Amino acid sequence: MALRGGLLVETGRPQDGCSLLQTAQAKLEAARNASHAPQVAGMLAEGLAATGSNDEALSAIEWAIAEARRRGGTWDLSESLRIKGVILASRSPTDAREVDATLRSAVEIAQRQGALAWELRAMTSLTRERLRRGRAAADVFGDLSAVYAKFTEGRETRDLQAARNLLEQRLDR
Repeated sequence: MALRGGLLVETGRPQDGCSLLQTAQAKLEAARNASHAPQVAGMLAEGLAATGSNDEALSAIEWAIAEARRRGGTWDLSESLRIKGVILASRSPTDAREVDATLRSAVEIAQRQGALAWELRAMTSLTRERLRRGRAAADVFGDLSAVYAKFTEGRETRDLQAARNLLEQRLDR
């Protein structure tokens, strides 16, 4: 149910996805099964953010981060921090330092864990945010380019395509 909800969020039906994710979350709580709770909370946070419920989204992702840290830093802590950074960036007014610190932390945790896919995602979000704020291209693209270059296959995955599209903007500047 949670995976179906996450898929609905990813494919442009966040309200339907959030409904399923909230039900899945309630069922996990009722069964006292917290093993996937941070991941479900992360998907829910993305869905809530997509519906404009940023405060609820921030609350959900902060819970997921706290739970991950309580457990000693789960495999998806980097992704949860990335989601938080993206949510923070969408708020008005945006605290650029907090957004940068959160996304940078996501990148660093992914690097420490050797989680190249999470590192790419976090670096793509950080690059996108810095460009949005008007940072000079020379300051922004180097790190993303270095992470992107580490991939030898899977160039047609959504995350690699997003990074490549962002890097191609460098040529347009």
